[in-house]
Amino acid sequence: MKRIKKNRAGLLIIPAFTCQGLLLCGYLQAKPDDPELSRNRLELSPTQCVSVTQGDKCHVDVKVQWQTQAGGTYCLKSSHSQEVLKCWTGAQSGYIEQTIVTTEPVVFTLYKEGGAELAKRELKLMWVYKRSGRSPASWRMF
Repeated sequence: MKRIKKNRAGLLIIPAFTCQGLLLCGYLQAKPDDPELSRNRLELSPTQCVSVTQGDKCHVDVKVQWQTQAGGTYCLKSSHSQEVLKCWTGAQSGYIEQTIVTTEPVVFTLYKEGGAELAKRELKLMWVYKRSGRSPASWRMF
């Protein structure tokens, strides 16, 4: 390990690896007022729905879980239906299970009572086979 030295002017010379270590330690330390730690959380499980062929209906049981830093009245909506899925009063977290049958991606949004959007997650659609442009019946002879 290198030692810290003084140059002719009396200034400290600190080896580069020491500075990097000190900076890295300061960077990794989490502060309570860190904005990353105070964000609202909205999670989906699963995050995607898989159908056999592109355009077919996709059936999935989605679990939605959310958490905020402060208690209040929160509502969860989805782009699949125009109605609110569920509202919680005086809560900091919530959970809901929903069965969805869809042919389009579904966006779940967590709102605060006044209508402010807090978090958003998308249930993506995937398929095993892509639908071809022509119908297989159009080439049959019999």
